[in-house]
Amino acid sequence: MSWVDYIHTPEELYPGKPVLSATYTLKETSYDATVHVILEPNYYFSEFTTRIFEPYYYLYKSDLSAHPVFESEEFGYTYQETNQDYKAGTGSVAETSITWTSSIYLIVTQEQNFFYGPLSNFKSFIKSDGTEGSTNSAFDNEAYYNIFFETHRPGVTWFKVVSNSLGSLSVSTEGTKPSWLDPVAIPDPDPEEDDEPPPPGDPPQLYDVHLMQTSDTGLQLNDVVTFSNGSAQGWTLAGGKFYVIH
Repeated sequence: MSWVDYIHTPEELYPGKPVLSATYTLKETSYDATVHVILEPNYYFSEFTTRIFEPYYYLYKSDLSAHPVFESEEFGYTYQETNQDYKAGTGSVAETSITWTSSIYLIVTQEQNFFYGPLSNFKSFIKSDGTEGSTNSAFDNEAYYNIFFETHRPGVTWFKVVSNSLGSLSVSTEGTKPSWLDPVAIPDPDPEEDDEPPPPGDPPQLYDVHLMQTSDTGLQLNDVVTFSNGSAQGWTLAGGKFYVIH
């Protein structure tokens, strides 16, 4: 049984939207979903790729292909918070199996200035195709073309790619967890131990049988046989015991 039979994936909660990460808190009958999603992405930044001249001349430009991800210095990214009902699944699910990774790269960039170089200002972007940004590329909402060198360049300030990352799903439980999540096995109160075979290697219990000739030439159990009686009857003595030979 898969966890998606009980819980919506972040993309199912926001179909067709760029979903970057999510946190689910599982309760007994519902779960809280906190999702980093871009509800209305506006791709008004261009991406410049394949830098050939320092500091900012590029061979290629992809028009209006990137969206800046809003991030507050005080509160960080903006998240959507909802409470969701579970799906009607069957079977049990291990909490450790609930994993998800975003298909949209979050691209972190650092602002650059033609005159002052790198600035202490960072901005995050996503691309319309969800792919990562090369550390040899840049983003800007201004674009210029040099007809002599046949190159593109951003404005006086632009954003150079620093790193890329893929967000994931974090899961926790609160209060009573759902019955299908990591169910605890109930031990058998009356196990039928007699049905279990004996441990291997235990030898069977052995008994010594002593025989003696009776008056009617029969044999009697549990009595001591003398050496003379046994020898007279043709019994064989070995290891301190008599054996009847047929």
